[in-house]
This record gives sequence, structure tokens and C-alpha cells, in this order.
Amino acid sequence: MSKQVMTKEELTKELRKRLREREGLPLTNKQARAVINTLLEVIKESIQAGKEIRLRKFGTFYPRERRYNSPLRGRWYRGSFKTIGLRAVRW
Repeated sequence: MSKQVMTKEELTKELRKRLREREGLPLTNKQARAVINTLLEVIKESIQAGKEIRLRKFGTFYPRERRYNSPLRGRWYRGSFKTIGLRAVRW
């Protein structure tokens, strides 16, 4: 089974299409891209501040601390919140 990937451009087109069909909102590509970019910025900034974001029927974004191993000392160290975890809702 091959993995299907949706790019940001495809997401923008799908957002425009659904908002036009469901809400009657004719957005331009630039406006739809701005909506997506703003949403992603808000998620990123909230995660960097140490907050979780819970979206019902979708999942929870949470800050995940990066851990790394020091080969010289043989110990694990914790780094800053550089990665974002996502616990998806089971369908």
C-alpha cells in the first residue's frame, strides 16, 4: 500500500473548494494560503510556549521534548521543545 501525501498547495485548493461549496465563501489562493499559514503559526507558537492544542474529533498537538544520547558519556540528555507530537483520535 503506497503512502499518499497531500501538499500545502493541494490543501489550499481543497480548503478553497470546500469553503466555496459549504459556506459560499469565494476565497482566492492567497487568502486560503494565509488561513493555513496562520493556523500553522498559531499551533507552532503555542507548542513552543509549552501548551497543548486539543481539536475534538481530530487529535491533540503537544510539545515533545527532544532526547539525545551522548556517545562520550553514555547518557541521555533532554533538549528543548523542538518537535511536535500528535495524538490522533481513533476513528
